[in-house]
Amino acid sequence: MNFPGKRAFWWYLVLTALWVACAFTLYALIMEPGAVSAISAGLMVIVSLFVLSIQFRNDLSLGEDRLELRFGPLTKRIPYFEIRSITRTRNPISSTATSLDRVAIELYSGGMYLVSARDNDRLVEELHLRRKKALRGD
Repeated sequence: MNFPGKRAFWWYLVLTALWVACAFTLYALIMEPGAVSAISAGLMVIVSLFVLSIQFRNDLSLGEDRLELRFGPLTKRIPYFEIRSITRTRNPISSTATSLDRVAIELYSGGMYLVSARDNDRLVEELHLRRKKALRGD
């Protein structure tokens, strides 16, 4: 079962600001070639590519025995039995979510992931069911 990531309006503002900054640094490189402008433009292009990958690869999949988070070039697989709690939150801390309407997934190991799906209610419901099943050993 696949859940596409939710994107809030602020995410598109971040994308726009980043692309404007990238265009500005590329323009500066053309107008004033040099090491500093080349390094700045290179870094902006790398950051832009990373953020662009988040735009196109941002989803969660519920498999038989684990949750798989995909966020840009990053992938995290979490077995259901490692999940300690699943709660809704609007925590603004930096995370693998492009919306503040989030689900907090706390692990027994102490880790925590904040994710956001277009249908968070269904995601929470499915995660609870699969976690219960994994803890029972089914």
